[in-house]
Amino acid sequence: MEQMSAIFGAPIKIISSHSVGCDGCDELCKNTAFCQRIDFLDNNKAALLITFKDDSRAHHLLIQSFVVRDFNLQLRNIFIQTLLALIFIGGVIVVAIVMLLGRFVLSPIGKAASDFTRCAENKEMTTRLDETGPREIKQMAISANVMLDKIQSLNEQLQSMARTDELTGISNKRHFYELYDKNFSRARRKETSLGILMIDVDHFKQYNDLYGHLAGDECLSVVAGVLRKTVGRTNDIVARFGGEEFIVVLDDVSVSGLKGFVIIF
Repeated sequence: MEQMSAIFGAPIKIISSHSVGCDGCDELCKNTAFCQRIDFLDNNKAALLITFKDDSRAHHLLIQSFVVRDFNLQLRNIFIQTLLALIFIGGVIVVAIVMLLGRFVLSPIGKAASDFTRCAENKEMTTRLDETGPREIKQMAISANVMLDKIQSLNEQLQSMARTDELTGISNKRHFYELYDKNFSRARRKETSLGILMIDVDHFKQYNDLYGHLAGDECLSVVAGVLRKTVGRTNDIVARFGGEEFIVVLDDVSVSGLKGFVIIF
């Protein structure tokens, strides 16, 4: 008992004892006072045998315990459950991120792209982007609308330059044809009349040669100004047809009214 107490580090007192079988114990502990052996009974259980012998090696104490080998299985189950939980949580997070991106990023970008396409298809450049949504998309839309305003302004200036005679400031020949087609179609639809006057400045070549081109240009500008003041209705047309020639179209006018305009002019 003293040797056993020394092994365990504490006094050992035997309260009761009885003989048990231990196949192989004598062979296992043939040369030692203390020995142990583990027998694996199956995949889930093991038997732990610990034997102590006294000095005479005639008696021995057998301690037998069964250990369930399910710890690794439990760890494996815990690991699998944890992994499945992480995969599920990761999937939920990915779906949430995709939904948030779709709502706050992809959807506004798609709408902005659609607005840009609409602007490109609109020749008058009157379409503007929606200035709602996330801060970045909103700022992009505001900047794009400012750019579209400038483009529209420049486009209107170019159209005005393309339709206006640079010297006299009235419609040029190209713009005259555009306006005449509209007025003629309207007159046919309403069954009204159109009055057309071709005006040529007499002796302009001699005047231009005598006083110079600057004076000739000033003369044409004065004539254009008089025509513009005389023809004041919205649908009437005053245009420079070429050189010293001007053309006037009076909408919904009678023959007597056209003659009266000629006398006034």
